Amino acid sequence: MNSQEYIDWMESHGPKFTANFDKLSKAMEAQGAVDVWGRSIEKHSLCYVDFVGDGDCSSPLDVVKSKPCRDEVAVRKVDCVGHIQKRMGGRLRRKKDMKGKKLSDGNRLTDNLNDTFQRYYGKALRENKGDHQNMQKAVKAIWHHYASTEDNQMHDYCSEGTDSWCKWQRDQANGTSSFKPKNVAPAVMEILPTFQGLWAENLLQSVLEDLFQNNNEALNHLVWDISPKEKFAGPETVLTACALAICLFNGGAKTLQTVLRGLNLEVGVHCKSGFGIIDQQRLCYRRKIT
Repeated sequence: MNSQEYIDWMESHGPKFTANFDKLSKAMEAQGAVDVWGRSIEKHSLCYVDFVGDGDCSSPLDVVKSKPCRDEVAVRKVDCVGHIQKRMGGRLRRKKDMKGKKLSDGNRLTDNLNDTFQRYYGKALRENKGDHQNMQKAVKAIWHHYASTEDNQMHDYCSEGTDSWCKWQRDQANGTSSFKPKNVAPAVMEILPTFQGLWAENLLQSVLEDLFQNNNEALNHLVWDISPKEKFAGPETVLTACALAICLFNGGAKTLQTVLRGLNLEVGVHCKSGFGIIDQQRLCYRRKIT
């Protein structure tokens, strides 16, 4: 590094350096979050209050320690309701895939039952936004409803009345007897500890406002479609990918016509038609999933 050759190379190459981070890669996300929070007051005259992230995200701790709003406002960690719902599925799948081991009565959890539990768990969280007591009751109702048998009905947590989703409760209100237990294998109910962890008070408090990262995830997906993260790219390429992704996310493919004209490129009739088809397909997919 003391050689004249290296000094000459550094003088010519130094101004082209684009690296702005010299720590471990796993610390990059946290540092990025600290930078975003730290500049918000100067750039936008506001301070972000809620940090919405997935359950295993370590960035909030670094942000809280940095005190971006000084001592005036404390940053609060909030879990993404979508990630918490996925956590239910992940834990059940791990219970199902115990290296070939079966549960105590020789049965295993099925994918269909796991998906059902995960779907109802997400429904319980979203339909009881802002109401911790009812949210916890709705989550408890899932396990107790499926654990019920002819001799041991456990529907105390299920909603009551003639419009209840629980047939046993509807029978009680209507004086009928249409309900039949799910006949889920008794050993399947060994998953109770999993449910207990997912109706814990501190966890439900973190998703009480029903906040999510869907918009962020969708924008990230567009960025990586343009510039795949599996391949190295310099900052100019990544910034260009981000700018194009924002154009697509906010205004659709038709906004790329403006980009092309800015590059003095002609936008022909087939190009306009192609952009229109892309936007129509996007809208049709949106209506389909909602």
